[in-house]
Amino acid sequence: MQAYQAVFRRHELKYLLTAHQYSRLQHILVGYMCPDAYPTSTIANLYYDTPDFRLVRTSMEKPAYKEKLRLRIYEPACAETPAFVEIKKKFDGVVYKRRQQMPYQQAINFLSGQRKPGVQSQITRELEWFLRLYHPLMPAMFIYYNRVSLRGIRDEQLRITFDAALRWRATELVLRKGTF
Repeated sequence: MQAYQAVFRRHELKYLLTAHQYSRLQHILVGYMCPDAYPTSTIANLYYDTPDFRLVRTSMEKPAYKEKLRLRIYEPACAETPAFVEIKKKFDGVVYKRRQQMPYQQAINFLSGQRKPGVQSQITRELEWFLRLYHPLMPAMFIYYNRVSLRGIRDEQLRITFDAALRWRATELVLRKGTF
């Protein structure tokens, strides 16, 4: 597996744009932003929650601190597809993300409690703690979209992403099912 970023600390601001606004903004960003290392991608996420949706209910209350667990892939799912098991936390407007890469089937087995992850690290220990804290966790929502990613020309830490063609479902919560 290739090297990947496992820990993120970001300030996230999210806006809903019309197609016209997006087009105009693209012209404004020329000279300030350029494509990042992964300029276009398709992202499939499987969010996990408790049977009573404790994580999403807490998130909707907009507390100072909230967290969620998801499984993310960037290509069609098969047993060996690189997958990321992620804990995403937000505190005081700052987003912290910690993720462990593992093959898709290993991630599914780990998240369902069938086996330990093949890798042991600080992040996998945090993931195991999260799974115990919110037990039982199960797939709750599938979200899929196309992303365009830009980085700042002067400040490479500045990142802007545009997500489009959003699809979701609350049934058939298996990434291998694709995106109908």
